[in-house]
Amino acid sequence: MSQLAQPGADAHQAADLRPALTILTGFSPCAVLAAADMLIEADPAVIVVAHDLTGLADGGRLHRIVRDGRGVIEDAHVTLEHGCVSCTLREDVLPALVRLARTHPGRDLVLALPPAVEPESVASVCSWCLVEGRPVTDAVRLDSVVAVCDAETLLETLDSPDDLADRSLQAADDDTRGVAEVAARQIEYADTVVLWAPGSEPDFEHTRASVLLQRLNPWARHYVLDLAEPAWLSHRLRRTDRFDPNGPDLYGRGLEGFAVGVHEPEPDCGVVAAVYRARRPLHPERFHAALPTLV
Repeated sequence: MSQLAQPGADAHQAADLRPALTILTGFSPCAVLAAADMLIEADPAVIVVAHDLTGLADGGRLHRIVRDGRGVIEDAHVTLEHGCVSCTLREDVLPALVRLARTHPGRDLVLALPPAVEPESVASVCSWCLVEGRPVTDAVRLDSVVAVCDAETLLETLDSPDDLADRSLQAADDDTRGVAEVAARQIEYADTVVLWAPGSEPDFEHTRASVLLQRLNPWARHYVLDLAEPAWLSHRLRRTDRFDPNGPDLYGRGLEGFAVGVHEPEPDCGVVAAVYRARRPLHPERFHAALPTLV
């Protein structure tokens, strides 16, 4: 992930006629969709694509809604042959993005992901999946991945022992991912992180949540939204050119010579971060026994 827009990004964007795609991810659907609403309010031409996957594990059914500032463009219920996230991406999400890019040229797209879908899987499949025999990236340009984190539920989500299935959010029958695991990966993969707290007064808990997000993803651009200002948000989230398709993935940073974290042992609002540098591997039993204290 690149933290800043690259030099000459404006000229590059001016020459690139593909619609810019902004991916909104986060474990709070209300915050993600509210952010999408603000982007539409700032620019009614923006097209927002959202999927409801609550029926995916029960018969492979999904609900797709496409809308802009004038209202609903598409409202479709789709049944997939295999009810899983990868099939959802290949069979509906990506074809929908390509179709909208071709039928509404010159209009940017916003993909509001449901909680069970991680943005890394979307970015990955965009790089190799073909739609009608052509790469997805021929039609759209992935501009930014934005994690929208609800200040009121962030700490509870990251501390949750629940699996997705415990909250009926699993993307398939064999989906055993944990709530905290998915929420953390959504944050870590983003190139932009927004702490969503409109209408609330800044306090210690919000500051602590902001510090935690900085520790989880120190390479992203971070913002705190405490006022509902659509133009302010749109300016910071759209056409930033922050997504780097050639950047290392989360687990390959160290192998490619990038820093894997920040070492901040002094507490800031009670939050510390440590980078484990020893060459000797962790002892699995002692590490497991220490986990309750560490987290």
